[in-house]
Amino acid sequence: MTDAQADFLRHAVSERKNILVAGGTSTGKTTLVNALLAEVAKTGDRVVLIEDTRELQCTAPNLIALRTREGVITGSAETGTGR
Repeated sequence: MTDAQADFLRHAVSERKNILVAGGTSTGKTTLVNALLAEVAKTGDRVVLIEDTRELQCTAPNLIALRTREGVITGSAETGTGR
């Protein structure tokens, strides 16, 4: 990644822009997201991570890390709030 690309992403984080990270296996997605999370941690904003497998590292002081579980369904079908 060039310095200009890194600066662009830092600016996007500071401006609270949405960032999509996608790619094939072993292409550096987790490494990039961890670097972005390090920038987010500097803002003091709340960070909520939802992962199938715990891979992301975040030092944000206001972090909520959740893991998915098979068979957990939320919404109108389970809670009975649907119409």
